[in-house]
Parts: sequence; C-alpha cells; structure tokens
Amino acid sequence: MSWHSSGADAQAAGAAEWEALAERGRLNVAMSIERFFTERLMRQRNVRGNTIASYRDTFRLLFMFAQVRLLKPPSAHTPVELDATFIGPFLTDLAAKRDTARRRATCV
Repeated sequence: MSWHSSGADAQAAGAAEWEALAERGRLNVAMSIERFFTERLMRQRNVRGNTIASYRDTFRLLFMFAQVRLLKPPSAHTPVELDATFIGPFLTDLAAKRDTARRRATCV
C-alpha cells in the first residue's frame, strides 16, 4: 500500500491486511484497540481528546476485568474471547461498582 493511494484504496488494502492477520490467528485485542483509536477515532472521526480518554478508561476497566476472569494478560486476549457473552457481565459488574461508589459518596 503506497502513501499516495486514494482513501478508498488505502482503506480496502488495510481491511485486507486486517483480515489476513485474523485468518492467521495473529490478531489480538490490543491490535484491534490500537487500530480503533488511530484509524477510526483519530483519523476518520476526528474526535476530541476527552472522548478518546473516555474510551481509553473504559477499555482499561474491561482489560482488568478480563484479566481476572480469563486469567491471562490483556495482550493475550482475542476478539473471540471478548464477545457479547463476556461484555454483558463486564457491564453488570461495572454498574454494580459505580452504584456502590455512588452510595459511599452519598453517605459521606
């Protein structure tokens, strides 16, 4: 892929490269998240720093939850492991922790 390719050509080449990594089993969550931040949020959507920080913080919480549940470091997680059946309990846990923190703050 050359630097002077059209946007559509570059996007198609990037997608093909991404699919090849996934087929070879070399695609992990860290790579996916990095690409999401650099390609989607920063380049395509031109989002602000606060939005990126919010996404970053949420992914950190997800990775901490996954590390405890899956007993392996975040760099070893695959997109298949972090599917909807995994994300549901994460969101439930997150909501419960936030509710507990809110109650503690109210009592002080």
